[in-house]
Amino acid sequence: MVYLQGIKNKTLNFLSRKMSGHILLYHACYPEIPEDLSKNLHNVKPDALYSQLKWYKEHFDMVPLSEWFESSNRRGLATVTFDDAYSSFYDYGLDILESLEIPATVFVIGSTLNGKVFWRDKIRFVESRDLTKDFVKFLREENADAGITSRNFYEYSKKDSFTSVTPNEKLDKLIDRFLDSRRLADKLQNFCADDTDRLSKHPLLTYGNHTTNHYILHTLEDDDIIMEVKKCDEQLRACPGVDLSKYFSVPFGGEENLTPALSKVLIELGYKGILLSTNRINKFGRISNYNGLKVANRYLMPESKDEMIQKINHMTYREIR
Repeated sequence: MVYLQGIKNKTLNFLSRKMSGHILLYHACYPEIPEDLSKNLHNVKPDALYSQLKWYKEHFDMVPLSEWFESSNRRGLATVTFDDAYSSFYDYGLDILESLEIPATVFVIGSTLNGKVFWRDKIRFVESRDLTKDFVKFLREENADAGITSRNFYEYSKKDSFTSVTPNEKLDKLIDRFLDSRRLADKLQNFCADDTDRLSKHPLLTYGNHTTNHYILHTLEDDDIIMEVKKCDEQLRACPGVDLSKYFSVPFGGEENLTPALSKVLIELGYKGILLSTNRINKFGRISNYNGLKVANRYLMPESKDEMIQKINHMTYREIR
């Protein structure tokens, strides 16, 4: 039985390389996650990051994101992306990319470059400090809880049923008020790229637009979607000498965020495509199209190489069964 399972895994592994194009999605890569980020942060430790990328380099052609998109045959091609530009990328991830000579695209949240703390990290702060029950009570007093509880707080805070009552921007401000009332506002730390100097020119790096505030796009008005994209684009263009990506990373990565307003502003600014986060491979290297923009799938990287291989096999089996 073990022997047969081994053959199945090897076959799926072979097919995943021969029949599909892969876009890897990372966020943080801390050896030890900072205490105030310790709840619900997607993190792959540096040693696991190295072993994963080394495996990909041995089995795939590792190419820049632009080359991946523009290739006429994406089968067997893989490319690396990091969302949110966490400081851990610069402290640990970049050295690994350099040692393996693998290119990557880093998608930046524009507001963090001005020192603003990423609102999802504020939620992690609340949870890591065991303040979730108190904050939910605060939301209830503000008539902004929409049925949220301390148990479902992290996931529910990005659900449509909650954001229809308490949009991301409102929740962002409510967290600030709550922490200020607890005299904890000065304890918040910006763990993402907090200055344009962080976005230095590097032969392996390209930087991309991940909006200004990382709000859920389909919950915003059209004018706000346009502003979210344009302001981040302006900040990136103001960074001297860095290579900028013509591909846009959708916050939270769902297809529901593809709207006419988004495609219109992206085309106006000269973007060529969109990256989703769907936990899918691109079968036969094929990608879709939305209003003239190329659209590709990415998948979140697990915590270890073994889990990664299992995930690749599972995604491949799902596509071919």
